[in-house]
Amino acid sequence: MKKLYQFTVVLVFCYALTSFPVIAGTMTGRVLDIVTRQPMPDVNVQVQGQAAGAATNTDGVFQINNLPAGVYTLVVSCMGYRAEIIPDLRLVNESDKNVEILLTPTVVEGKSVMVTASRSRSLLRDMPVSGAIISTAELQNKTPLTLAEAMAPVSGATFKAYGQTGAMETLSLRGSSYEQVLILWDGQRINSPLNGGIDLGIIPLQSIEKIEVVQDGYSSLYGADAMAGVVNLVSKEPAADGALHGSLNAMVGSFGLSKEELSINQGLGAVSYMLAAHRTDSDGDFDYRTPAAPGGAAKTLQRENSALEQNAVFGRLAWTISPATTINALGEWTSTERGIPGALNNPTVNGSQEDETARYHLNVAHRQSRAWALRVNSFYHTHNVHYIDENPWWPTDSHNDAASAGASLQNDLQFSRQKFIAGATFQQDNGTGKDVGEHERSNTALFAHGEFHLLPAMSSLSLFVMPAIRYDHFSDFGNTINPRLGVLLARPGAAYLGVRGSIGRSFRAPTFNDLYWNEDMYTKGNPDLKVESSDNYEFGLRGALPVIGGLSIDACYFHKDAKDLINWGVDAASGKWMPQNVSAAQLSGGEFSLSLPHISRYFSLDMNVTRLSAINKSGVAGVNDKQLIYRAPWSTGVVGGAAWKSLHITLTMTYLDKRYADEMNTKRLDACTLLNADLALRPLPYLKHVSLVLSVLNVADKDYILVDSYPMPGRMLRVRTGIEL
Repeated sequence: MKKLYQFTVVLVFCYALTSFPVIAGTMTGRVLDIVTRQPMPDVNVQVQGQAAGAATNTDGVFQINNLPAGVYTLVVSCMGYRAEIIPDLRLVNESDKNVEILLTPTVVEGKSVMVTASRSRSLLRDMPVSGAIISTAELQNKTPLTLAEAMAPVSGATFKAYGQTGAMETLSLRGSSYEQVLILWDGQRINSPLNGGIDLGIIPLQSIEKIEVVQDGYSSLYGADAMAGVVNLVSKEPAADGALHGSLNAMVGSFGLSKEELSINQGLGAVSYMLAAHRTDSDGDFDYRTPAAPGGAAKTLQRENSALEQNAVFGRLAWTISPATTINALGEWTSTERGIPGALNNPTVNGSQEDETARYHLNVAHRQSRAWALRVNSFYHTHNVHYIDENPWWPTDSHNDAASAGASLQNDLQFSRQKFIAGATFQQDNGTGKDVGEHERSNTALFAHGEFHLLPAMSSLSLFVMPAIRYDHFSDFGNTINPRLGVLLARPGAAYLGVRGSIGRSFRAPTFNDLYWNEDMYTKGNPDLKVESSDNYEFGLRGALPVIGGLSIDACYFHKDAKDLINWGVDAASGKWMPQNVSAAQLSGGEFSLSLPHISRYFSLDMNVTRLSAINKSGVAGVNDKQLIYRAPWSTGVVGGAAWKSLHITLTMTYLDKRYADEMNTKRLDACTLLNADLALRPLPYLKHVSLVLSVLNVADKDYILVDSYPMPGRMLRVRTGIEL
């Protein structure tokens, strides 16, 4: 009886405890991306040690109800972002606890986030496109001076370089001409309206945060000149905190190279700024060896008239008007003076060129909610070229000036997992030159782009469809419409496998040089030219197996039929050298890339192989069905890295197969294999703000040429030291 009494007392006591009224509160908060400061939907917010939790809505807001007063820890997680643990959140009485949580993209996601492929921030892995991203983190352990050096290992990318540091460099993607590759600076085109291309050798790297590359035709989003792909140079952003950040770098190297660079940036509340400046000088003259003549020996000669002097200034001002609205103003001015030595068989020992480039952008972004965002971007670019050759037999003094101004309006709409982007662009180009006179062109365009997930989020498969279309109207040659469709079928998750494909149409516009070249006894332009166009498709596999060193692979087959290609030749009727739409080409091949970012704790490996068939389909006797010049059937890039504490070692190997230097396929350039080695100490031991990078380019001191009659330098040494504030 006594035990029964005791048991009854305990039972009544427990009932009293459980029946006592509990004061409950509510914990709310908002989750933002720390980089973009945009709200994040579908983020999991869990109370540690309890079943209570919630997911964020489209505005990034979560709410956890019925929490007793007490101290809690939240665990916040989202795929592609570093999980955050928020401790010591005290909920008192019935009061609400409101918190703001910032999530940081992981290293893997940060290296794979691309804007160029969709005009919005997207994971490259989830896009049905071929692409690559080169980040500042990768370039900090090297000493690249030009875009060609920075982009050397990119799959499908080959370069024509004309010798010394600062000499002209052009890019080919999958066998294209350089005019068929669209180069953007923060999303705005910088290709010249005069010749359609851009000289990569004089674009400074000081302002560039990362380089985004999209292969294959992309006129459906970017219009003219994106027949082979797009390269977007994404500029650096200033720090958001109140501390003053800065760096001072100095580099010396072979052939009298010296470079100094200074940058500062700071956040001052709602306003932040960045300023950077650099100066590069080089004598440029280097020794090269001529091939041995029959019965003779090779000669060692010096390449002359190769000096370079470049000065550049970059500035950016960002203003956060409200949590929803930001304004960015940025500009860059570059002045380059260089010697133009010419080809070995036609040297121009007195030739020199001055290039002055200015670019100004004003961008406004407003995000009303997760479902709707508005972007308004405007720009003004100028490029002035002055070439002088005091050759007494054929003196030259030529000025060519180009200016482009434009604006774009873009609406981003997102509903759950579906996204739709639509917008309009306007651009006005003006060109003035001794050889083409004075001309202008306007281009108005409308574009639409969709990203649609057609299977439920919880499905074991994902089906992603990405259609796009663009209408362009040009004042001087009419209209063109270019569609594109991409599809990705994948099994999502850490162990990833996907099948992707795309098909589309792209074009290149005739340049001012093509249309309006002044008529004389020998040459004339052709105002009746049509646009170049191409039909292209690709399909491939993409996969990832993180348990094997973070393994990811991508393999694809691509095919392009290009027609109405503009070719300069002798006109049968007039006997003059002029451009006509008489050429065609068939480009096809395959690409394979493999990445092992974590072979072990200390080692990483990236490699790619490209097989290319580039065939002339002009129908012209003697060249039809021949290989296009300077297109290598095989090319390879391999980057191996090792890191231990502050020591970083990078070995980069590139291989370029034999390729023809004439349309008749009678002259071939030798294959070349180049090895570069970089050793970086970031930071130096006991000097945490100081870094040191030592680079050896062309380690084996190979003799090679990328363009016929233009020898390339042999082994080069570079040393860079820097101080971070």
